[in-house]
Amino acid sequence: MRRTLKISLDFLAGPLRKDEFIDGETRTGIPVIDNDAALQALNDQICELYSSYYEFDSHDQACWFNEE
Repeated sequence: MRRTLKISLDFLAGPLRKDEFIDGETRTGIPVIDNDAALQALNDQICELYSSYYEFDSHDQACWFNEE
């Protein structure tokens, strides 16, 4: 079966789009990706870094993205 992996960045979501709920957690639904510990760790690091650019109650906005 052919599967498609979506890659994007969003607040509190790493670049690997996990849009399936399997065994109590969100997953991509692609076992070779979901079971790769190094790839999951990298995904988590990217998620933390990207999400850290969001500031709340800053610059007279409820949520502001710091592009610098």
